[in-house]
Amino acid sequence: MAQGFGSPPQQKQLIPVANKPILFYPIEDVIEAGAREIGIITGANRDQVVDTVSSVEWDSDIEFIYQGEPKGVSHTHTRGGGFPRR
Repeated sequence: MAQGFGSPPQQKQLIPVANKPILFYPIEDVIEAGAREIGIITGANRDQVVDTVSSVEWDSDIEFIYQGEPKGVSHTHTRGGGFPRR
């Protein structure tokens, strides 16, 4: 989930740690574990997340799933319920 209400101009999941956004660490971990399809649920910060994640060539297909308004973790599961698509 890449939702959140960090302070502008960066959302907290895009803050760099060791020269890369925090969000990149779990992406790398699931790819290393063998995932070939990744769904990232985004919210109001959608454009920033898409631009940042898309700036890297990943060894996996990444799909961005938009959650219009933050309704909690259980709602994100309903938004991503059709993922991965087979």
